[in-house]
Amino acid sequence: MLRFDNAFTATGGVAASATVSGATTQLQSPQHLLLDETNNRLFVANAAGSSILIFENATTRTGNVAPDRTISGASTTLTAPAAVAVDRTRDLVYVADGSNIMVFSPASTTNGNTIPVRTMNIGFAAEAIFLDSTNDRLFAADSLNNGIDVYDLVSTRPSGATVASRIVTGASTGLNHPAGLGLDATGRLVVSNLNAPSITIFANAATATGNVAPAATISGGNTGFTHPTQLVLNNNPGTGDSGDVYVADNSAASVMVFTNIGTASGNVAPARKITGLTGVKGVALDTTR
Repeated sequence: MLRFDNAFTATGGVAASATVSGATTQLQSPQHLLLDETNNRLFVANAAGSSILIFENATTRTGNVAPDRTISGASTTLTAPAAVAVDRTRDLVYVADGSNIMVFSPASTTNGNTIPVRTMNIGFAAEAIFLDSTNDRLFAADSLNNGIDVYDLVSTRPSGATVASRIVTGASTGLNHPAGLGLDATGRLVVSNLNAPSITIFANAATATGNVAPAATISGGNTGFTHPTQLVLNNNPGTGDSGDVYVADNSAASVMVFTNIGTASGNVAPARKITGLTGVKGVALDTTR
C-alpha cells in the first residue's frame, strides 16, 4: 500500500510519502480500502488472505508493519473479501465476499476468528459496496448483471437471503461492470464502470430505480480511463469546487482526480492524476489530515 501526502495537490509520478509492504503486513492481493477518518483507521479487503486487515493510526504507518487487528479464521467464513464498509454510528463492519455480505460487530474492536453477527445472501458477487450510514442504506455493485442493488434499513436485515429494495439496471443506465460506488454532496449516486470505462452519475440515490438514464456520464479518450475500479469522493473541497472524485484505474496504473463533480460530464480530462502505480485496485482519502 502507498500513501501520498498532500492528496489535494499530488500529481504525476510523485513519490509516495510512505509504503506499507512486507510479510508482516499480511497483505495478499488487497482489493478495496475503507478509511474511517474520524478514528484514523484503515480497513483493507485482503482477498488472497481471506481476511480484513485493520491498521490504526493509518496516516503514520510505514514499512513492514503488522496490522493492529485482523478479521480472519474459519469462524469468519471469509474466503475472498472484495470490499468493506463501516457504520460508525452502529459500530458495524460490512464485508462483501462472494454472494454474501457478512456483518461484524463491534467495528471498533472486532479481532481474530470471530463469527459474523449476521450473514446476508444477496445472490450475486458484489464488486463494490457503499454504505450511507445516515440513512441506513447499503449499495452493492452487481457487475455480472450490470446493476446497483439498494438495501434500505440494512442494519435490521436478518441473516439469510435478502431482497434489494430497488435495483438500478437496464440499457439506459449505461452501467457496464460497475466496480466502484459513492455518493456526492447532493445525494447523487456515482458509479465507476470497469468495461466501457466511465463514470455514471444518477440523480437522487435514495430513490433511483429501474432502467433510469444517468444525470451525467464521464467517458471518452480524454478521461484516461482503461479499467476504473474503486472511487472515493471529497464532498468538502475548496471554495468554488462542487466536489472531487478520486478513481483508481488498475490498467492505467493511475489514480485520476476529477474536480467539480457536480457539473462534470462528457469527454473531460482529469484535473490531476497520480501515475506510475502498479496493481492499484483500491483508493481511500483522508480529507482531515
